Amino acid sequence: MPTCQKSQYVDTGPFCAPKNESKWYSNGHYYVTWDSGMWTANSTVYITLNYHKPGNLGRLAKDWEKPNSAGFIQVTPEKEWLLNRTADADGIPGIYMDEQPMYFLIRSDSVNQPGARNWHQGATVIVSAATKPLEINKSQRNPVSWLGLAIGLPVVFAFIFLMICGTHFCMRNQRKIGPIAIGGGRRHFKRAGYSGRKARAQRTMQGGLQAEYTDDPVEAEYREQQQRDWELANVRGGR
Repeated sequence: MPTCQKSQYVDTGPFCAPKNESKWYSNGHYYVTWDSGMWTANSTVYITLNYHKPGNLGRLAKDWEKPNSAGFIQVTPEKEWLLNRTADADGIPGIYMDEQPMYFLIRSDSVNQPGARNWHQGATVIVSAATKPLEINKSQRNPVSWLGLAIGLPVVFAFIFLMICGTHFCMRNQRKIGPIAIGGGRRHFKRAGYSGRKARAQRTMQGGLQAEYTDDPVEAEYREQQQRDWELANVRGGR
């Protein structure tokens, strides 16, 4: 809640807001504040908004009646306040001004204070129908540092490359599915008991040409066929 005290008077008391020559827009919301300690708390204050250039239609634009203890009112400027009253009085209606100077007056109905019913003029405001323009940042932008890019980009790429290489070497012993290593080379198969055909043939001969399970069914079938042919040849030779 906005407040107003005598020490906060800006331009004309008993008003604290708005400031003199403030710009108000018809799509905005604004506060008018006054020093409620200037009159008795249970009194009523009357506030009017008036035209500086009223033409022939009178000065009053709008008025408010509020308890003095409130200390403020909220004002939303209306488009009709921008009507060119001089042109309207001359029979040319519908002409609006871009900026309309207006001012506030205030008084109290207190009967126990001398001069309480006298009007006190507040600050002048400029009412406009235009939307408040956006503030443009006109500060100079820092130029692009090509030296920084020339140094920073290679550093970033080198860091990414080292991370990939480090991950590859750190995880090389973990890339396994069961007993089989992924991408580990022949040494992993040797550790798991796998070897070449020559070694398997030697194990077969040492085992008395007994059938041995391997993961190569074509070669096992070939050896069995050779054994049957050898036995058949011996039987024929005995005859």
